[in-house]
Amino acid sequence: MIGALQVAAALNALTLILPIVGVVLASVELRTHGRLVQLLACVTGIFLLPAFDLRFQTADHSSVAFGMLSCWYLARNEKSGNGGVSTAAGLCLLAIW
Repeated sequence: MIGALQVAAALNALTLILPIVGVVLASVELRTHGRLVQLLACVTGIFLLPAFDLRFQTADHSSVAFGMLSCWYLARNEKSGNGGVSTAAGLCLLAIW
C-alpha cells in the first residue's frame, strides 16, 4: 500500500526533476548533438541537486520550478506573441502563488 510519505516523496522529486528534464529535452542546442548528450545533461543536472532538496519539500521548490520554466519560455521563444506571453505569465503566476 502506498502511503502519504511515498506520495509526498514522489511529488517532491517530480517538482525538482521535471523542469530540468523539460528544459534540457526542449533545448535546440542539445538536440543537435544527439540524445546521448541530452541524457548526459539531464543526469548531470539531477546529480547536481543537493540531497537535502530531494528528501524534504519546501515551498521554494515549486516557486523555483515554475519561475525557471517561465523565464526559460520567454528566453527561448523569439516571437512569442500573446499566447507565449500568456503562458509565461501563467507559469509566473503559479510561481508566486
